[in-house]
Amino acid sequence: MKDFGFISKGSILAEIKKNLDEMPMKFDGTQRPDPSIEKTIADKDSPLSDNPALDIDVDDNDIPDTFEELLASERYKQVVDKLPETHGIYYFKNQQKEIIYVGKANNIKQRVISHFYDKKKKERTMCLETADITFKETGSELIALLHESSEIKKHYPKFNRAQRKSGEAVAMFSYVDQKGIVHLAYNRLKLISKPLMKFYSVAECRNVLEKVCSEFDLCPKYCHLQTNVNSCFHYQLKQCKGVCSGKESPNDYNKRVHDAINSLGLQTENLVIKEKGRNTKEIGFVLILNGIYQGFGYVDKKIKLEDTNDYQLYLQPQQDNRDVQRIIKSYLTKK
Repeated sequence: MKDFGFISKGSILAEIKKNLDEMPMKFDGTQRPDPSIEKTIADKDSPLSDNPALDIDVDDNDIPDTFEELLASERYKQVVDKLPETHGIYYFKNQQKEIIYVGKANNIKQRVISHFYDKKKKERTMCLETADITFKETGSELIALLHESSEIKKHYPKFNRAQRKSGEAVAMFSYVDQKGIVHLAYNRLKLISKPLMKFYSVAECRNVLEKVCSEFDLCPKYCHLQTNVNSCFHYQLKQCKGVCSGKESPNDYNKRVHDAINSLGLQTENLVIKEKGRNTKEIGFVLILNGIYQGFGYVDKKIKLEDTNDYQLYLQPQQDNRDVQRIIKSYLTKK
């Protein structure tokens, strides 16, 4: 990760305010100027001057009044000049090195500059809090979008509003109990080794289960739609053939369960989306196994990979969620 430090107008003012707050007080309650503070700021051997981001003149006349002046200052020119004009993600950090914003760009330099020319209050506030900018090159827009999404969920930056919630995936799966009856159930995706389908809410999963249960005359008890019951309520309505009451054999019931499973169309798609790498010697890739997003990575062009499993050696694992599925689906639709 590249790292360039600088200080913004807001950070300068914060440093001055901190020094003013430490001034001794007169008996009448007013502040008495302390010459040592002025000396500390000006002294090149002071702790402040050890930080290149703070090694600047804090004269009020030199503090930019507008973002245009701020961007034209020498410090900002140095930072912006070193930003690449490539695909990637970038981080705005405050004086405490906390990540306050994560963004994605097809041209990192141009996108960062655009923040400082934006007139919106949120943008101005964010820029004034920014004391450092770092970035990661990704080689392609798709990987930049996916990486941005994961970093927002990881760091929860104060100025990012969208994509904060991870929306943990839910999986539908099947298993056989001691009576030999096949169940359809659901749990968190990461706990299921062989999911039949994945969803991004329990409600969405239950809706599909209810539809399947009705269409194939399955028992709600064994579809985990009705719990803590000896026999399901549907049997009383003659919408269940009675496997829960011993009126139907497990073999007859299981045949309909397997028909229901086949109707779902198992999400077993394996896919490698190949993208440009961060340099000319590598390729980037996005890996999907069994319809589930695994992550992205980079591999040298000279290395030959035979199947999807080989790519896992170079994978940067990521979590599957509703946001990344939306990103991938949109990408494949446009391609």
